[in-house]
Amino acid sequence: MINPEFLLSFLAASFLIAIAPGPSNAFLMAQTFANGRAAGLQSAFGFALGGVVHTFFAVVGLTAILKASETAYTIVQYAGATYLCYLGVVMVKSTFMKPLCNSQDKPHITTKKKSNVMFQAMVTEVLNPK
Repeated sequence: MINPEFLLSFLAASFLIAIAPGPSNAFLMAQTFANGRAAGLQSAFGFALGGVVHTFFAVVGLTAILKASETAYTIVQYAGATYLCYLGVVMVKSTFMKPLCNSQDKPHITTKKKSNVMFQAMVTEVLNPK
């Protein structure tokens, strides 16, 4: 017989884990809220490209190597965490910079910034070993 208290705590924990956004969702939401719809779409496209890279890694067997080698897997995990920390520092640093436009003007992302967002999203997805 299943203990109702254990079942309830398991269901509550499972629910919290299921609704909590991962690094990809958090990055996408942050880019969309901070820089608008175009940046959100660029992020989504970058994550899709990251999924293509994961698929390619699986096809060539790199995923099997990461699965077999705990050291290689740990390196990828630390690389991903380091990159996310780097993105966080850059984001915090950019909040203290002077704005380049008037307060009435809506800030716009330049083309270079859009591609940078897409690249950041792709790297975030690739370095998230799941």
